Amino acid sequence: MSARGVPPDRLGRLKAPAGLDLGAVTPAEIAVSILAEIVQHYGGDKGAEPMPPAPAPTEALDPVCGMTVEVATARYRSEAGGRTTYFCCQRCQETFEQDPGRYAGRA
Repeated sequence: MSARGVPPDRLGRLKAPAGLDLGAVTPAEIAVSILAEIVQHYGGDKGAEPMPPAPAPTEALDPVCGMTVEVATARYRSEAGGRTTYFCCQRCQETFEQDPGRYAGRA
């Protein structure tokens, strides 16, 4: 490169191979490792205020019937797998609890 007139100080700034060492093999994984390095380099603004946590949802979707339920006043709920599911009525809650897997991904 110096034969092409690239100054040595600029050559010293080059890093190869590009990307974080994530064990990437496929082209998609390599692209992710390169993007991760870019985020680490440019997104790591140490002086920035940390982002506040996202506000807790005020509404939830009943996975059985699809109705919107107010979380704060929901009378029927089910705890499973560290997650709370809210229901509009007792019947929906009972239906859900008979076969929770059937409704996975709906809430």
